[in-house]
Amino acid sequence: MKRLLPVLLAAILLCGCLPTPETDAVVNRGEEDLSALIQTTPAPDAVTVRDAVAALPQSANAEAGCIAGRLLLTEETDVGGAALAFDADVIVPDLDRWAVYAVDRGEWNAGQRLAVLNAAADGAQICAPGMYLHADKAYWEGVLKTLENSERVHELDRSRAENGEQTWTESVMEYYRAAPQSAERIPFDETKIGDAEPVDAFWFDGRMDAYLDFYADASHVRLSVFDRRIVPKAQVLQDGGRIGEPSLTLAEAVERAQAFLSRIGFADAAFAEAETAQRIHMYTLEPEATGWRLVFRKRINGVAGIAPRFPEANPEETYAEPWPQEIAELYIDRDGIWSLDWQNPAALAEPLSESTAILDFDTVLRLVRARLRADNGNADLRQIASVCVTKLRLGYCIVPQKDAPDRGWTLPVWIADYEATFEDGRVAAYSVVLSALNGANLHLAQ
Repeated sequence: MKRLLPVLLAAILLCGCLPTPETDAVVNRGEEDLSALIQTTPAPDAVTVRDAVAALPQSANAEAGCIAGRLLLTEETDVGGAALAFDADVIVPDLDRWAVYAVDRGEWNAGQRLAVLNAAADGAQICAPGMYLHADKAYWEGVLKTLENSERVHELDRSRAENGEQTWTESVMEYYRAAPQSAERIPFDETKIGDAEPVDAFWFDGRMDAYLDFYADASHVRLSVFDRRIVPKAQVLQDGGRIGEPSLTLAEAVERAQAFLSRIGFADAAFAEAETAQRIHMYTLEPEATGWRLVFRKRINGVAGIAPRFPEANPEETYAEPWPQEIAELYIDRDGIWSLDWQNPAALAEPLSESTAILDFDTVLRLVRARLRADNGNADLRQIASVCVTKLRLGYCIVPQKDAPDRGWTLPVWIADYEATFEDGRVAAYSVVLSALNGANLHLAQ
């Protein structure tokens, strides 16, 4: 039995007698004065998006600090020759106001990059890039001894030998032969780093029993371990491997990661998403631990920013050149943080508005439907059988100003993820992004 939805929502989506602002959804690229629109405040008696989503059937996929509803419409509504369905979680932050901030595109100067390096090393002796201290004869002897007892390596060696290829053991032997008896320890010299120079260094972490490699330039900080790979759970299973439960809880992982990010300078990072992953030794091929790959985004008005999960079907319909959102991805397990990728610093300035009016939920649904009609207008030619919206999310993204690409706004936006199913059974996933202020099409980086 189909779940009942509020009559108003059903009428808006399914009745052909109501006007659908297709032209606005397709053509509106934010040409109106956004700086003036930002100053528009909500009407005192307006029904909030939060209230509208709370009236939907409850979703099982609720997130901390958000309200989640379930939008289920399976009637075959024509969209460019393809059937349209909504089988979507609708997720909105539990906010009573939408403040908008000015943003400047940030860069880390030499002093800031060195500060991140020293904070990440946390007192360890920092060395100049070059030969890793453990990459000597003794290290490779230990690796080769592990390979002797590894059935996985034996199987791989047999397969490679049958194909006339160099075995895995032989490739590691080449590293052993080329390795020095001992590696020289060269201290890192901070005085040689200018604003135009990237910071490249490494250190030994005794708690993790591993050497960490650090790199930072104006917009990118990367931390990794010399001889480990981090493999997502889906890839482990696809490769025929096995993966156990993470060695710490998600709550523990988020807490430790948040403390680390705060220590190195990303104090306004907000947890956004997680997936299970496995740490594997790059040369012994042995799985060592299961942990979490975590994603943190910039905190805006108390909540994590969002970004499209999939590309656009028609990216030429753009608002402006995309502004990559500030993001930090890291892997953590019981032994520590083994990788970090922190990109695109952004500096929030003063709020331009403490409370900006956003479109009501009914209008958003009509705009999304119109946008999908436009994106799939030639569904017959493309042999698309159906289009299904799988997720609708309201949140903050950093959107650039058209006439000032290094300046932008933190705008509330709607992201709709949907799947296009082709007649031969193939499925393609796409996202569309609309401004929550005026429905303008936005082209934002994934």
